[in-house]
Amino acid sequence: MNQPKFTPESRICKQCGIEKSMSEFRPNSNGRGIGGRRARCRDCEREYHVQYNNSKAGKMRDERYCERNPEKRKAKDIVNKAVRAGKLPPVHINRCAHCGDSAQHYHHPDYSKPLHVVALCESCHRAVHATATPTTIPVIP
Repeated sequence: MNQPKFTPESRICKQCGIEKSMSEFRPNSNGRGIGGRRARCRDCEREYHVQYNNSKAGKMRDERYCERNPEKRKAKDIVNKAVRAGKLPPVHINRCAHCGDSAQHYHHPDYSKPLHVVALCESCHRAVHATATPTTIPVIP
C-alpha cells in the first residue's frame, strides 16, 4: 500500500502533492489526521473555498443563510458601509479586545445595535460564539 510520506516536520498535501512543513497545514478541528492537521495545505484549502463559494452550491448556501438570519446580515451590511464611509476603522487596524492580537472580525454582542461592535481575532471570535454566556468585552462606540 502506498502511504503518503510523513515526518513530524512535514507531510504531502493531498491536493497539490507537494511536501510542505506541518505549519502549512491548518489544525483539524476534530484532532484527526496526520499530526492533527488537515490533509490539504493552506493554499489548497483557500483555493478550494474560493471555488466552492463561487459555485452554485456555495451561492445557494449564502442565500439560505441570509434568509434565515436577516438581522445578522443587516448588521454586517451596516458595519461594512460604516467602514467604507470612515465611521468605523477597518477591522485589521484594531487589536483583539480579548488577547491583543491583530483583529480580523467585528463581533456584534447585540444585532439590534449594529454599530456597537467589538474587534476580535478569529480564535477569540470563535470562542465568544462557542460560549453561551454573554461577553463583557468593551464595545467600540
